[in-house]
Amino acid sequence: MPSMLSKAAWVPSGWRRAAAVNVVLMNVALAVLIGVLCVAISATGDVARAWEFYRADCGSGSLSVLNTLLHLLLNALSTVVLASSSFFMQVLNSPSRREVDATHARGDWLDIGIPSWRNAFRLSRFKLVAWLLLLLTSVPIHMVFNSSVFLVDALMGDYHVTIAAEPFVSSVGGEAFLPGASLATGDLDMVSYGTAPPRHEEYLDGTSRGLARNVSQAAAGASRFKRMEASACREMYSSDSCAGLRDYRNVVLVVDGQGWTRADVWNLSASASRLWDPIVPEQRTNTLWQSAQCDMSGQIYQGTTPICYSTCTMLLKSYSHDPWLLDLYGEYHDESPGLISWNASLYSAGGIPPTFGFRYDSPALQKQGDHAVLEVLYCLAEDRNPTCAVAVSKTLLMAVIVSVVLKVMTCVLVIWVLGSDEPLVTPGDAVSSFLSSPDDNRETGLTTQDAVRKSGSKQTKAEGYRQLGPTRWAHQRYRLASAVPRKVWILTTCILSFGIALALSFFIVQMLAGISLRWMKLTASDAGNMLNPIPGDNAFIVSVIVANSPQLYLSFWYLAYNSLITRLEMSREWASFSLGFCALRVTRPRGEQKSTYRLQLRYKYSITLLLVSIVLHWLLSNALFIIVTRGTYHEPDLGSGYLSDRVNLADDATVAMGTSSLPLLLLVILGLAMVLVPVVLARRPLPGYMPVVGSNSAALQAASRPSPLAKLPPAAVVAGARSVDTAATVLEMKDLIPPSSPRGSLSSSASATPDHRNLAFGLLKWGEVEMPDEWHSRVGDGWAEQTTERIKHLSFGTVLDQPQPPREGHWYA
Repeated sequence: MPSMLSKAAWVPSGWRRAAAVNVVLMNVALAVLIGVLCVAISATGDVARAWEFYRADCGSGSLSVLNTLLHLLLNALSTVVLASSSFFMQVLNSPSRREVDATHARGDWLDIGIPSWRNAFRLSRFKLVAWLLLLLTSVPIHMVFNSSVFLVDALMGDYHVTIAAEPFVSSVGGEAFLPGASLATGDLDMVSYGTAPPRHEEYLDGTSRGLARNVSQAAAGASRFKRMEASACREMYSSDSCAGLRDYRNVVLVVDGQGWTRADVWNLSASASRLWDPIVPEQRTNTLWQSAQCDMSGQIYQGTTPICYSTCTMLLKSYSHDPWLLDLYGEYHDESPGLISWNASLYSAGGIPPTFGFRYDSPALQKQGDHAVLEVLYCLAEDRNPTCAVAVSKTLLMAVIVSVVLKVMTCVLVIWVLGSDEPLVTPGDAVSSFLSSPDDNRETGLTTQDAVRKSGSKQTKAEGYRQLGPTRWAHQRYRLASAVPRKVWILTTCILSFGIALALSFFIVQMLAGISLRWMKLTASDAGNMLNPIPGDNAFIVSVIVANSPQLYLSFWYLAYNSLITRLEMSREWASFSLGFCALRVTRPRGEQKSTYRLQLRYKYSITLLLVSIVLHWLLSNALFIIVTRGTYHEPDLGSGYLSDRVNLADDATVAMGTSSLPLLLLVILGLAMVLVPVVLARRPLPGYMPVVGSNSAALQAASRPSPLAKLPPAAVVAGARSVDTAATVLEMKDLIPPSSPRGSLSSSASATPDHRNLAFGLLKWGEVEMPDEWHSRVGDGWAEQTTERIKHLSFGTVLDQPQPPREGHWYA
């Protein structure tokens, strides 16, 4: 048995046991993060550039599944670290009984049961420094941890366009002569009809083999290309709506008709005809109209709107959207000489001066009004099969690891420095301490949190609080709102309102800018509104910090909201002690005491708030997000709006910030709905007759001074000898059994000589309790000038004390 006692003495008890568990959990999370970082550094050979550890086809569902699973893992790890850190912050922010007594002696008071800046600067300097360190090391976790794993999209801008009649792609096939029936070459010098089209002599001498090869591949491989409706094709390739190419590259636009002869669409002079005959015969049907190499490039217009530039803007210009009619007006109309600069030797119809030889009124061409058009029937698009990736940022991961290391070191130091101090985390802890070790000042009278605040503001701390003395009882009806001080209501309202107003103002700006109300995916091709990233050598890192900075305010917003709900719920539970016999809710339950809820909230509130918090952060992450893209579509040139970061990303990767309007609107609506909840709760009446003490330690102590005549049921005495900590059970048993009571006397109806340390372990009720005659005499003599009536006492009592409701007009202390 002695060996068991010796071994049990080394087992941590109370909050230190939970603290040890939390330190172990943080170390497990830290080991996982360090392991991932080591593998990433080993795979890439450097400590900065992101590691693209998984690559797959961009259309593969495995990318999104893996990304989602990894973000769930990140959320789990961050929850473990932040919850463990929050536990220590709660311990550091909660005063011990010694600190409460010292603070009361100075005429001050502390908060019990809620996160409190007041406590932070009134407790020991070590607690303040450690609390601030844990608070500051949570910032990187909130701001960059979730972005340390990200998707790398792929968008390309290069593609080849072939405009041809249907026989071009049929199994029988048709003749195709470059440059096509349009005779479009570099000699026409037309803008936005392709990237550097070959000149006439290049077709003659065969140096345009690259273009010829693309046309041949389009004709031969058309059967393998994917058929697309004209509307979908226009959406993807037309400059009016293009957004880069991921899944497709080269495209064949199949237009109405069987083909064209040169004589059908051109009236050339004899000299010009002789130049074209070796390339495009005059009377042979040409199934090819035109072929061009094109390029798209994305830019951010005026810092917000993503736009697409194409070198084939005019080539794919649409006269109408349904059907898709390619407009030839600007290309060849002889009344628009300023649009083209043509070579008279190649395109002249003869005459003096020479005229342009294109037959704009040719019956071989369709007409739409006074415009010649080509109707696109459908498209054939070539699969690109691009590769996207899931990557991890080693720089961001290192920042998180440093934060967790500092947290672990701080938490270990807290356990070592605080030692056996027992923090009063909940009002139940405070009441239990006040009942178990009461002060001797039972004549000071009742007080409320408002009275304590007003009293403390009218005098110096050295004078202490004004002793209220006995008070004539006058029952008042309170609402839950009275449990929250006016300053707290004002400050919390300002914090909540500012966050909602800020989100609403950004939404209004989006609507005024013409941004459509829809949900955007987290890819550059789907985002309808963009923001310029932050320039610099580390554009990715800085942009991540800027994009996630609202997440930090949202966490602060939620903390203020949670604290307000906690105050309201605390007042409801406090008032229940006047309605019937209840057990104290404490962090270290003994006897009939109950274990505390997390953050003092019932699970129907805490679980709901946790889910709402997750939704809020998720909505915000979809309202403002980082986009990383590889490929040729985004050119990180000066002024394009997209930036490269060759320190942290691949050489061809670009970074930008995307915004979305619908998640922002939902964020505003959910925030407004949440703000209404405490307003509705606050209007509910407080049940019973308990004084409103809130979280005020002085008011809690004034209501928790037990009677020397308190009677303890046998269950409370026995229960007091049982601790939830088995190691402490053996060591503390002797202290929990009243010295005047032999072991055999526990079966008696009540403890004859009560030990106040056991009073808090049973069921309690607040009300009028019996006091000794000498107490009545002492109080009556001290306050004889105020009243000659018999002054009574209000406090907690057991079922044997049968506390009674205070009576109207009677005097109580």
